[in-house]
Amino acid sequence: MPDQKDAVKIPEAPAGIPASVAKKWKETYVAALAEATNDFPNDAIQQKQTALREANRLLRVPEPRSHKDAMALEGWHVAHREEKDGHLRVVTIDGKKFRFPVPGKELPGKE
Repeated sequence: MPDQKDAVKIPEAPAGIPASVAKKWKETYVAALAEATNDFPNDAIQQKQTALREANRLLRVPEPRSHKDAMALEGWHVAHREEKDGHLRVVTIDGKKFRFPVPGKELPGKE
């Protein structure tokens, strides 16, 4: 009879993240699943949800508060980044949109 741990299929890490983050994501999933198995011994759904929630915490995007912060975001955190009309516009992988003035650039129409 197969061991319960052998029957668990580890999901693939989300697409589009660097290999090092994907590896850490899987490691976190496995560790959280082991802990959840102890916490919720007869509830496989709760075990998987808990493990997935913990692993996905690694994918949280730090919220930029300035142009400097937005430029410092890792590339995989950003879905879109552009400078337009004296502003930096950023859309992160979690769908949040940010707009910051570009330092040293004059805005059109201002003298």
